[in-house]
Amino acid sequence: MIRTYRPEDLEKVIALHAELYRRERGYDDSFVRFVEEGIRDFGNRNAKAREQLWVVDQVGRHSGSVGITRLDEETAQLRWFLLDPSVRGHGFGRGLMAQAIAFCQECGYASIVLWTNAELEAARALYANFGFRLAESRSAFLSGRMLQEEMWQKQLLSH
Repeated sequence: MIRTYRPEDLEKVIALHAELYRRERGYDDSFVRFVEEGIRDFGNRNAKAREQLWVVDQVGRHSGSVGITRLDEETAQLRWFLLDPSVRGHGFGRGLMAQAIAFCQECGYASIVLWTNAELEAARALYANFGFRLAESRSAFLSGRMLQEEMWQKQLLSH
């Protein structure tokens, strides 16, 4: 099931990112520190009116997440989208994305941005399917390796 987070979920989000990105992509500890810093800032703000985190809960087992944080009054950022391999292909990614986008619409955001890497092909395909478009791309040394970092954007409201 997909549900909003509880405080004890924050450590699980960090741990799953650390485990999967290390095992599947060879990312180093700088990636873990980046995720940890963002999650801790999110948890400390406790700004549920315009920010939220959803988790995939498989009978008490943390199996995925997606978060929305506020960049400014008009712009939300989609973050921490990840699924454990055991739940991939079962609709949880689509469910998390739909939940996050609906929340942004309810909050009155005009757009959503996200940062990803070109190598994350399945996630990129899902983003495109939900109407996100590639807005920026650059090579960067991140997570212990050279990556093609991408910023994707989805317009929600026309101004």
